[in-house]
Amino acid sequence: MNTMKKPPTSAEYDAFKALLGKIVAVPREEMKRREAEYKAKAALNPTKRGPKPKGSSPGPVDQLPA
Repeated sequence: MNTMKKPPTSAEYDAFKALLGKIVAVPREEMKRREAEYKAKAALNPTKRGPKPKGSSPGPVDQLPA
């Protein structure tokens, strides 16, 4: 039997543990759905910075005359 007492925790640590429990409780499918919604909304922004997403647009080789 363990007779050692747990040390007291700070309020910040307790808040962190509570937040972490909420994050971990979200199912993976829900996270994937939310991420897909965010990416679809972000793709509509015409002033997006950074690399462009790869799509099925025709490349320069496909545009050459036959």
